[in-house]
Parts: sequence; structure tokens; C-alpha cells
Amino acid sequence: MKTLKNEVTSVDKLKEDNNELVFSYLTLRNLIGFGGVSLPITLAIFPSRDSEYYGFEPSISDYFYTDRGDILVVILCVLGAFLITYSGYNWKERLLTFIAGIGSIGVAFVPTIQRCKDCLNSVHTNSGGVFPKLAGTAVHFIFAATFLFVLAILSLVFFTKGRKENCFNTDGTLSQKGKRNIVFKVCGWIIIACLAILGLYFIFKPDLKGFPVIYVFESIAVEAFGLSWLTKGQTLWSDGEHYLLKGLKGLTAKR
Repeated sequence: MKTLKNEVTSVDKLKEDNNELVFSYLTLRNLIGFGGVSLPITLAIFPSRDSEYYGFEPSISDYFYTDRGDILVVILCVLGAFLITYSGYNWKERLLTFIAGIGSIGVAFVPTIQRCKDCLNSVHTNSGGVFPKLAGTAVHFIFAATFLFVLAILSLVFFTKGRKENCFNTDGTLSQKGKRNIVFKVCGWIIIACLAILGLYFIFKPDLKGFPVIYVFESIAVEAFGLSWLTKGQTLWSDGEHYLLKGLKGLTAKR
């Protein structure tokens, strides 16, 4: 059984190395990664209104009701579309990315409850999203938790697949694949840890005097997700020359 899995992985790797579509394939991974990394940062910089949570909103979802609401919805929907159209190595990976994509779009379509009293800068003021009857209900949290949890599983289980011998160089040191696997595992466990911390927070609801605990740990989880996909797209710890440079040189050589 292991031999069959190794053969399948080798064939997939060969396809990546030689298929002309690898440019688009890796680019899609990187677009997903950049979308994740940019989301919390884009929402938080230069807020248009004061907040009692040290200048941040209570959570990423709460930016739906600020002037960054459109940015939040667009990024989540684009991420969702990318994840849904992403083609993994097998049906399990494709199913998980599809579920993650639905979760991302679901967070945008079913917003959290409106907490802010001054939301005049938002086009989403008094808006319940696409499904207003579900806004502020447990459905929103289910979409958000599913989105992050599935991304953690992808990072921990599917991104780390491959032959163990490919994780080491001939001198016994870690190869780029080995380094990427460490990143995948760290990112996956960070997401799991953030979800666990947020779960405990919702259960015990400690008074943290305005500290935006939900936003902070959501942001850490989303950044970990973005870093994992950037690594999968070999923008980080790539095998040799970056694929964009290879593609550019190929186009130059054809001319």
C-alpha cells in the first residue's frame, strides 16, 4: 500500500516538474497564501473610527460593519473561489479545499452580530449579509471554525505527504522539502492551538479589559494558513530557482 502511495506521489511530483501548467498551479497556491496573509493586515491598518479594543475590532468578522467591510467580503469570496477551484492530488484533498472554500464564502455571506454602535462608515450598516436571518447566529461561527480547521488538516496531513527520503539531502541535512514539511506542521498546529484557545475563551469568557483576544488569535491562525500556502507554492523554501524566474527565463529564451 505504501509503495502504491509513493508511486502516486512520484508521478504527481513529475507532473509538477514538467507540466507547463505548473506556473498557474503554483500561482494559485500563492494567491491563496497572499490572500490569507494580507487579510488581517489590510483590515487593521489606519482604522477609520476609534475602538475600545486598542484600535482593533473585537474580531476579524466585526470589520464587516466598518469601512473595511467590502475588503473583508471581497477577500473572503476570492479566497473561497480559489479554494473551490483548487485541484489537489486526490479526491480527499479536493473535497477539503472545497469545504474550506465554502466556509470562507459562508463567513462573508453570514456575518457576525453587529456589536458596534457607530457603524456609519460602513455600507454594511444594518445589513445582515446575503442571509440576514442567519446573521449573528451559530452558523457564522460554524463556517469560520470549519474554514480554519480544514486548512489546518490540509497543512498537517496533505501538504506533508511524500517520500521520507526526499526530506533529506545526501549528507543527511534537511532538504527544502524537509524544511517545508516543518513549516506545514508548525502552521497546522498553530491553527489548531488558536482554535482551542478561542474555544476556551468562548466557554469561560474572561474579562480581559478590552484586549481583542478573538481578533488576535484569528489573525494568528489566518497568518499561519497564509504562510502554509505560500510555502506550498514554493515562494518560500523553493526547490532551486523560484518558478516565476524560471518562467520568465523561459519566455525570454523563446524570444
